[in-house]
Amino acid sequence: MILSYNEFMPYPFTIGYISSYVPRECGISTYTHRLAKVIADIQGRSYNVIAVNDPGNSFDYGDEVKYVFEEENKQSYNDAVSFINQSNIDVINVQHEYGLFGGSDGEDFLILLENINKPIVTDLHTILPQPNPHHQEVTSRILNASDQLIVMTERSKALIHDIYAISEEKINMIHHGGPDVEFGQTEIYKKELGFEDRIVLATFGLMSHGKGIELVLDALPKVVEKYSNILFLVLGETHPVVRRRHGEAYREMLIKKVSDLGLEEFVQFENRFFSYQNLVDYLQATDIYLASAINPKQAVSGTLAYAMTTGLAIISTPTQYAKEVLSEGRGVLVNFNDSRGFEEALLKLLDNQREREEMSKRAYVFGQNMVWPLVATRHLDVFAKAYGA
Repeated sequence: MILSYNEFMPYPFTIGYISSYVPRECGISTYTHRLAKVIADIQGRSYNVIAVNDPGNSFDYGDEVKYVFEEENKQSYNDAVSFINQSNIDVINVQHEYGLFGGSDGEDFLILLENINKPIVTDLHTILPQPNPHHQEVTSRILNASDQLIVMTERSKALIHDIYAISEEKINMIHHGGPDVEFGQTEIYKKELGFEDRIVLATFGLMSHGKGIELVLDALPKVVEKYSNILFLVLGETHPVVRRRHGEAYREMLIKKVSDLGLEEFVQFENRFFSYQNLVDYLQATDIYLASAINPKQAVSGTLAYAMTTGLAIISTPTQYAKEVLSEGRGVLVNFNDSRGFEEALLKLLDNQREREEMSKRAYVFGQNMVWPLVATRHLDVFAKAYGA
């Protein structure tokens, strides 16, 4: 339950968020929307969004979006500076990902960041362990232009300190947020969604080749031989950038693989962009979450964060993020490009219900450090530090 903390922690400042934003379909936009909404509930204030648009797109934004600038338009960045500096915004929160902004390594964003005259708190969604010289220069300038920094893993905190010599007092580790839900409601939500008597496996997110879903499909034939009530839910539509460039080629390849493997009655594609609540309902109906990302350097995964706070048993490839949050028995790691590893891990968890339930509980307990109300309050504490409150 989200509580109002105003009586105890008034946080008397107005926040402006620089980010992609809903209804734009990307992970950063949905993260920012959820964070800002929960902070607004706690703070009892409205908020402002300065949204970045990708080339060739426009969106029907809500009233909270006060200004829009264009990813590839440098003058648009300068205009955004003027808007922010003349506004009543007290603290700027940047949700930073390199691919959101124009120029090499997103360097055009420095036009905006280095000219804002408000306190800046930057959430860094990606920190590369071995940046090339230009990437390192851009990142260094972002770090130095920010009054406070927020990262989502201890590894990212260490990388910033070690590579960029940033003081630890400036770096705040706050987990990626996730739903605040009651544990053990799986059967209730299965009934609501029509999945009674099924063992539900799921993965979700905007689809692209990097999701590695084909690895899970290759693992399923031996699993369904033993467990004929398996249902694997593939939740989410194709990433809009991937769709513009390659159409639905990846999804079509997966659908063909399902047919070739004879898995039609065991795999269900939900080709849509999920609302927050709808997604949480589907996760609460899930027994085992499958994270098959093929990029070992993945710094943060919102999908894994949501699976943990929902209290799911998790099987994942060993991305940097997974290795950190799924340690100490909170999940199972299998090698990259290893369908046999997914097969063996699935059969082991399905054969051992008690082990699966204990893993789910460990994930859920750890996930209580990641629920949105706590993540939002910790953000507010950092904003207050930058603001000088």
